[in-house]
Amino acid sequence: MSDLLILLAAAAPTCFIGVYVVLGHVIGRQRVSDLYGHGLRGSLKVSVGEHIKKVQIIGNVERTGASSSAHPHISIFLGGAIPIDPSVYLKAKVGL
Repeated sequence: MSDLLILLAAAAPTCFIGVYVVLGHVIGRQRVSDLYGHGLRGSLKVSVGEHIKKVQIIGNVERTGASSSAHPHISIFLGGAIPIDPSVYLKAKVGL
C-alpha cells in the first residue's frame, strides 16, 4: 500500500459524523477514499495535503456528531464516490 494522502480533515459539529478525516490512496489500480468520523474535537493530528504512513495516528475517537457512544465511523468509497461495505472490503483486502 502506498502512502495515504489527507483529502479532507474537518471539525463539523453539525455533521452526523462530527470531526472527520478522509484519506485517499490506491490499492492495486483502484483509487480508494476512506472516511473516519466521530473524532475527538481538537485531536486531529493531520492536515489536508499531508502524506501519512499506514500506521500513523490521525486523531482520537469520541462521540461527536450523531453518536451516542465513542466509536470510529468508517466509510470506504471506490473511485472516490462509490460507497461499499467496509467490513466486506477489509476482510477481502487485508483479512480483518
